[in-house]
Amino acid sequence: MKSARRQQGELIDQTKGSIKKLDESNYVVNSQSGKGSYNVQLTESGFVCSCADHVYRGIKCKHIHAIECFKGIG
Repeated sequence: MKSARRQQGELIDQTKGSIKKLDESNYVVNSQSGKGSYNVQLTESGFVCSCADHVYRGIKCKHIHAIECFKGIG
């Protein structure tokens, strides 16, 4: 069973124009509310996201799931 964050990430990935690839390691993901965007970066230790869910809770957020779907690695 997929987590809610995984399902939301898949929806973000399926929404045209929601992910902008800046380079091989940096992406901008639009918020689902349409009121902003988040930076997702691939580092040596994995993906990091600028959203509160990832920064303060330290969990894999829907934005990281979206990038994994986008890249075909999730």
